[in-house]
Amino acid sequence: MIASYPSLVKNMRAIIYAEKIDDEQAKFVSKYHRNRSVGVLDKNLLKNKKCAITLTPPTHDIGTFIEKIRKRVGIFAVHVAYASLYLAPIILFAKPKRTLEIFKICAKEDSWNIANFLRHLRIAEYFMIDFCQKFIDIIAEYGTYNAEMLTKINNQAKVDLKRRFWRVWSDNGHVVGFCSTLLVSELGRSKKCITCTFPVVSLYPPPLP
Repeated sequence: MIASYPSLVKNMRAIIYAEKIDDEQAKFVSKYHRNRSVGVLDKNLLKNKKCAITLTPPTHDIGTFIEKIRKRVGIFAVHVAYASLYLAPIILFAKPKRTLEIFKICAKEDSWNIANFLRHLRIAEYFMIDFCQKFIDIIAEYGTYNAEMLTKINNQAKVDLKRRFWRVWSDNGHVVGFCSTLLVSELGRSKKCITCTFPVVSLYPPPLP
């Protein structure tokens, strides 16, 4: 797995969060992601679609950690963890019970169509890739995870993402997605390890024709 991981990251367009996918939704995903991969936790969610890749952890240790996240935080947190690993935004075909939201993404009422959704899904991917270095720099600046550091990460993420979504962003518009982070504490035998995903963008698709 570790040998193929870089190519999977490079080609991963998005991760699907859904309880189930109907035929129209499956066609939508397949039509607009023919040349890129989309990640799913359940291999049957998008069966027979060439773009679908079943998400697996790149190493055994990461897999063990993700399983602990599943048990302690929930299934959407697992999607956030994988989105962070694969540098891919999440497409929401269902509303998570626990979003881990740090801020909402709102759009003008008449702007959230398929063309804008696909454009901003791509922009969300660029944001996550570009924000990696800022995330690393902020952590290096503080040296340890604390409330002030997390506030700086979250505030910077909102500034950057709002700037990128300028075509449709409206503070008073309808909610089309949100940005999440996951802070995880793991008590080991000798020390306490705290890790944080960088901001992950999740977007609801527009009404399908």
